Amino acid sequence: ALPISAVLAVSRTEYLRRMFDIHDTRSCGALDVRQTCNLLKCLNEPAWLIENISNQMKSGVAPPKISFDHFVKIVSHRQRDFLREVEAAFQIFDTNGDGFLDCAELRHVLCNLGERMSEDEVDDIFRELDLNHDDRIGLEEFLSFVSRHSS
Repeated sequence: ALPISAVLAVSRTEYLRRMFDIHDTRSCGALDVRQTCNLLKCLNEPAWLIENISNQMKSGVAPPKISFDHFVKIVSHRQRDFLREVEAAFQIFDTNGDGFLDCAELRHVLCNLGERMSEDEVDDIFRELDLNHDDRIGLEEFLSFVSRHSS
């Protein structure tokens, strides 16, 4: 079986391809500045990134039209940063350092920090996170859950 990070990468690439093709209204395999910026907005990329890419394309630093491969390079650094942030959060939640979250660790975080969820809400989330039903949540399960709920 592929690790979840590989599965996420494949599904993310397929999603980006579909979105790219939708914005490639001329079916030429490349996006101009306006199309690129619109696609970045649809993907909820930050305004500073959109402005930076727009300026680079308009000034000639970047090509005036961006291929799919170039586009993937632009957004892939953001995905790597996202995965690093999720892994760091997982390590913070994993208070006993065993590489897994048990229900007590998740309950401590979700009941005592942030929105202060009820124990029933935490139990529901734990069941959704525990994909293999082993009563603990590994990093792969955590990444899968966060990725499903972040788009």
